[in-house]
Amino acid sequence: MSQRTDRGRSELSVRLVLTAVGTAFVMFTFELTKQLFSPHIAIWTSHTITILFTSFVATVAAYVMGKKLTSTNAELEERICERTGEIAEANRRLAVESRQITTLSQMGTLLQTCASLEEVSAVIRQFAQQIFPTDSGTVWTISESRNIVEAAMSWGKSSPTELVFAPEDCWALRQGRPHLVLMASGLLCRHINPNGSFPTLCVPLTAHSETLGLLYIQNGSGEGAFGNADAPNESKQQFAIAMAGHIALALSNLRLSEKLRHQSIRDPLTGLFNRRYMEESLERELRRAVRNNELVALLMIDIDHFKQFNDTFGHQAGDTLLREFGTFLRQRTRGQDVACRFGGEEFVIILTASSLDGASQRAELLREELKQLVVQHVGQVLGALSISIGVSAFPNNGSSAEELLNTADQALYRAKSEGRDKVVLA
Repeated sequence: MSQRTDRGRSELSVRLVLTAVGTAFVMFTFELTKQLFSPHIAIWTSHTITILFTSFVATVAAYVMGKKLTSTNAELEERICERTGEIAEANRRLAVESRQITTLSQMGTLLQTCASLEEVSAVIRQFAQQIFPTDSGTVWTISESRNIVEAAMSWGKSSPTELVFAPEDCWALRQGRPHLVLMASGLLCRHINPNGSFPTLCVPLTAHSETLGLLYIQNGSGEGAFGNADAPNESKQQFAIAMAGHIALALSNLRLSEKLRHQSIRDPLTGLFNRRYMEESLERELRRAVRNNELVALLMIDIDHFKQFNDTFGHQAGDTLLREFGTFLRQRTRGQDVACRFGGEEFVIILTASSLDGASQRAELLREELKQLVVQHVGQVLGALSISIGVSAFPNNGSSAEELLNTADQALYRAKSEGRDKVVLA
């Protein structure tokens, strides 16, 4: 394009010079003719010169107009190239954001189906690396006590410098809104490494007006940047905020599910498993024992003279006694055992992989250790405690859950009828 323009300019210049030379020759010829020949010839020559002069003026005007048009065309071409580049860049960014929106939607859908914190962490790790491919991030959760923020998972090259910190150490948690730090000289949270890369963004994980944790994203490079002081990348910030919303809702659903599950299988007073869960667990353990040729034992426990405690100290004192006894049992059972409140002041412990003799020894140990327990209610000691225990075992004392419970209950009845505070085997 530039070469054609230069060639056109050269042709116009040549034509202009030739026209000027021709006009000068004609004028010289006219003056000479005027001196040598008649006036008629001079008039004809005058007309010819007029025509030639007009052509000269037209040629000059055409040259000037052509030069202006060439300059204008060059400017237009440059602007078109710039606009084309801008449109291509805008289309590229729209395509990237469209993919990120789709990825974010898929992440939100999967998060709502997660049944544990481990599953939530796995989903976040997979999709966060697609949404923020060059950045690093961490998800922290706030403990039930509300005084500790713990790292649950992270992604990217940079690991968190603080795995545990206090909620007041983060400006985002203090304010209840996102906190962006564009450079190291900004207002840093205490959990941020001042020697790390910037910008950084902290977003509270809030659902149903409750703050459950924190999403922290640290800039890596390139498109992961949240911008700078002059041009913040608001699009990236919005993606981070939307991602935090999905995570917060998933954590809220997990907590609600865990709370409902706890209520469905736990006794609210003692914190032990309830009777329904015990019966389901006993059926499961018996099937496992049959399959693996193992043993299962059962302890049925009754607090001696519990009615007298209620009559003497009141029902609130009786509740305190049951609560402390539940704590006592939880602290003295193995992880694979199941301790439950069977009803009233009766309790059952399922001992997996335990024989009748082994269960008897465990029962005697519980009976002796309980004598050391001191229970107080409103500053008043409730008195010495004792328990009676009946013991049965699979398969010697029964092949089903119902049979084991019946034989253990019969052994407990004999323990109580023989003076209480003793262990009796089925």
